[in-house]
Amino acid sequence: MTEATQQRLHPLRIYALIAVVCSAAAFLLLTGEWQWPGAFPSRYWNALAAFAILGILSDSFFLRLPFARVNTSVGFIPLLASVLLFGHPWPMVISGVTACFVDTFVRRKPAIRIWFNTAQYMLAAGLGGLIYARLGGSASLEEFSFTLIPFVSLVAVFS
Repeated sequence: MTEATQQRLHPLRIYALIAVVCSAAAFLLLTGEWQWPGAFPSRYWNALAAFAILGILSDSFFLRLPFARVNTSVGFIPLLASVLLFGHPWPMVISGVTACFVDTFVRRKPAIRIWFNTAQYMLAAGLGGLIYARLGGSASLEEFSFTLIPFVSLVAVFS
């Protein structure tokens, strides 16, 4: 294959990857059983709004690690916590809102990167939540029950 052909195919591969990630996120979002939070306003809606705002704030700022000369974000923490507290699809929605808002208004990324990053966040939260639930983890605002294997699996899939 010539170099010119490879250069023409490279963007197609990128768009194919974006299409696969977006399709997988949409499939996961739409096929799971939705847990509706009830009437508005309620504690559940307040908690959803609080975690969406916390996710946006956490993902918007970076911590500087001077000893490693690295900037890091702690945006994943509220996204992981949302899986422990809310049933499907709300962790995916919170992750999607976080990625879309931060990439659009804070980082000012191009549209194609916003699409990909939003779908990637949603897919990570959705797959992590699915594995967490299948391994016996429970999501609830009322009662917290920590189980190690589902949580470690959630973190591994999310990462």
